Parts: sequence; C-alpha cells; structure tokens
Amino acid sequence: MKQPIPCCVFSAFHFISTVGSPIPVEKVLNPSQETIDKLHSRYIEDVKNLYEKNKEQYHPTEKSELMIV
Repeated sequence: MKQPIPCCVFSAFHFISTVGSPIPVEKVLNPSQETIDKLHSRYIEDVKNLYEKNKEQYHPTEKSELMIV
C-alpha cells in the first residue's frame, strides 16, 4: 500500500513576496546581446529599487542586505 503524499508542507521560515511594476518588453526573435544586456540591467535595477523601497517594512529591526549573484 502506497503512503499518501502530504498536501501541505510547513516550514520554520517566513517567506514574503513583493511584486513590482511590469517591465515593458517587445518580442524580438533574435535579440542582440546589447538588447539582452539592457533588459537585464533594467531588471536588476528594478529589483534593487523594490528591495530598498520595502526592506524596512518587512525587516525593520535588523540590517538587511540584498545580494545578487
């Protein structure tokens, strides 16, 4: 007899998700590396700004640092 798979997994970690504004992107079948790099830079900057805007609200008493690797 097979054991049932639990439908919920509980964790000791608190996970918070924040959603920023959409980044407009045009569909390009064969984008140049320059186009990709520009979009990637815009994405990273928007992530940094979103983090800075919200870090005090979700982590007000501890020093927080965003690490993008």
